[in-house]
Amino acid sequence: MKKIILALALASSLMIIVTGCGGGSDDSTIDIDDVTLEFKTSATYDLRDYMSPEQDQTHNYVDKTYINNNGEKIYNAIPDKESYSTTRFEINGAIIKEYDDAELDVTSTILSDRIVEALETIENMEIVTVRFADQDDYVNKIITTLTLTTEEVSFDMQMKLVCKVNNYLASKEVNNNTYNDVLEITCTTTSTSSETVSGMPFNFISNGYGRFYLAKGVGMISETSEYCSITTLDTTISKECKKEISEITTINN
Repeated sequence: MKKIILALALASSLMIIVTGCGGGSDDSTIDIDDVTLEFKTSATYDLRDYMSPEQDQTHNYVDKTYINNNGEKIYNAIPDKESYSTTRFEINGAIIKEYDDAELDVTSTILSDRIVEALETIENMEIVTVRFADQDDYVNKIITTLTLTTEEVSFDMQMKLVCKVNNYLASKEVNNNTYNDVLEITCTTTSTSSETVSGMPFNFISNGYGRFYLAKGVGMISETSEYCSITTLDTTISKECKKEISEITTINN
């Protein structure tokens, strides 16, 4: 996925509905309910500079997926799936449009203390991100509860997510290219959901992590996210872990 940090985090939460997998960070000690965001007008890092390029660009990525059907974080050396994707940015002052594989995906509005991201694929969905941050500052918090009831399906899900500035790197090499002035952002997600399908109970418990590297003046250059879940269908229990890695390959101006 080639979205800015929080759009990807939201996509991970939506994945729970379909597959029972959730994304987040390996720091399981965070109490997300206690996290408070601080909206500043200045700080060490302006996330506007790191979340997208300075001018119109197209970024090309290689995406790899690894799956363990035993619920263990052990994967084969060769990915189970490998594909390629693109993200195209249109920069127009304080308005940034992001196209994921040619489809308009996110429209961001840059304000003095925050970045408001509108997800084009979900009506009336906006995500508010802290614009200015220092080391270890939290930049996003999402708590979502979803209830869906039809004649055949009854569904309840709660997803909690938080992201923070975890580290600063003077440079990072990705696919033999060196990028300078890089932020490492980590996200933590916990998810619980229960569903009834045609009278049969179907329960998910999910958690994992996301680690994103953003280069100043470029955007996301590397992402690793891992989703582990336990699914219970009636009396049958199954476990799965999935790791996804996306790395930038080339940039077209």
